Amino acid sequence: MKTLAIDPGSRLLGWCIFQDDAIWAYGEMNMLKVPYAERTAHIVRGLDSLSRVVDAVAVEEAVRFKGMKIPELEVVCRAIRKWAKGHGLSYASYNPATWKKGFAGSPRATKEQVARYLYLQYPGLPADLSDHITDAMAIGVYHMQLQRFERMVACHFDIPQQAVLPLEGG
Repeated sequence: MKTLAIDPGSRLLGWCIFQDDAIWAYGEMNMLKVPYAERTAHIVRGLDSLSRVVDAVAVEEAVRFKGMKIPELEVVCRAIRKWAKGHGLSYASYNPATWKKGFAGSPRATKEQVARYLYLQYPGLPADLSDHITDAMAIGVYHMQLQRFERMVACHFDIPQQAVLPLEGG
């Protein structure tokens, strides 16, 4: 199974594809030179090239800045969810505090702390990865941990996987 993990952004978007627990591919979409009105379409076109390769999508939810949602990020997140559903991919979204606590042990983990913990788990990664890529990787690792836990509980208690752990935004 291949999972696409995304750290969304309206200007920079980090992504990583995992095959099982291994990092299969990663990158960053740069939309700084793309006109604002075309950014969402640009993201969807970029994701279309990955749709035949992945089975699942895990995304960071749009965050609040000083208590206010960022409209541009909301649009990007909705477009990614619509894209995933339109391609028949399973979809899960995670609040930043939730995945940071699950991945790095603190809901307020800094980008540097997330990257440091990621490099401990994947020591062969290049040291110059952007925050967007390392966040996407961490979201993917967190998602896969939840999936393993769900399978383990379902097998142990002999209950359907869907009934074990409702995923945020799924």
